[in-house]
Amino acid sequence: MFKKIKIKITVKKIVSWSYFAIILACLFLFYNICQFFNKNIYQTVIQPEDVSASEITTANETIKININKFNDIVEEINKKTAPREANGPDNPFD
Repeated sequence: MFKKIKIKITVKKIVSWSYFAIILACLFLFYNICQFFNKNIYQTVIQPEDVSASEITTANETIKININKFNDIVEEINKKTAPREANGPDNPFD
C-alpha cells in the first residue's frame, strides 16, 4: 500500500541546503532592514520638507487674507492714539 522512500542524507546535501537557507535568511533580513529604514529614517527626513513647504503656502495665504483686517486694526489704534484738539475753554496763558 505505502511505499517506503529512502532518503539519503549526506553531508553534501546538508551543506548545500544550509547555504540556500543562509542566503534566504540574509535576503529576508535585508528586506526587513530596508523596510525599517524607509518607514523610520527616510520618512523622518522627508517629513520636515513637506511641513515647511505647507507652512510657507499657508503663511502666504494667511497674510493675504488677514492684511485687510490688520490694516483696519491699525487704523483704529491710530484714531484712538492720535492727538485731539481741545474743545474746552480758552487757554488763559495765551
